[in-house]
Amino acid sequence: MVGINVALHVSGILDIPVLFIDTEMTEEDHWPRIVAHISKANDGLATINDVEQGSFQDNVLKREKVHDAVTKFGTYPFYYRSVIGKQFEEILPLIRRWLWKTVGFDDNGKLKDCLVIYTT
Repeated sequence: MVGINVALHVSGILDIPVLFIDTEMTEEDHWPRIVAHISKANDGLATINDVEQGSFQDNVLKREKVHDAVTKFGTYPFYYRSVIGKQFEEILPLIRRWLWKTVGFDDNGKLKDCLVIYTT
């Protein structure tokens, strides 16, 4: 969760691209946490359980906050990759490709600001 919180802050608040590489979970596992986190940051009431179970639908305010969170998250420069079962030698090229294709370089040839979070 700490990694996700850092990634959401850096990508959502600072607008810096983040590559979140996860060796243990899938994006579907993180989705409820991400939506609940963004919803709470916007004074929402939806919890992780509300999102996982779909019970946020029963409350108009929660439903609006979850919808707003999903919409807002779509604007974040947040990139998630599940690499369950892969060796680091397979993951490193993925990181390099993301840096070249997604982040890029400035006019001086310096890599633009970004963050790679690698969880184990």
